Amino acid sequence: MNGKTTYARDHRCVECGKQAVAFFPVCDPDIPASPYCRECLDEAKLHLIIQLTEIFERK
Repeated sequence: MNGKTTYARDHRCVECGKQAVAFFPVCDPDIPASPYCRECLDEAKLHLIIQLTEIFERK
């Protein structure tokens, strides 16, 4: 990293183009995180939870 701090508020949502509030996912530094607005972030988190639930139910 270049030592410069990057803030989500300085970016636009990758889904809808509104001002971003957070980067997602932030679970692994090897996975690139994208900026999301609040609405799209909530939807992305819900989608991830549904996918994980389906995976665990198959086991």
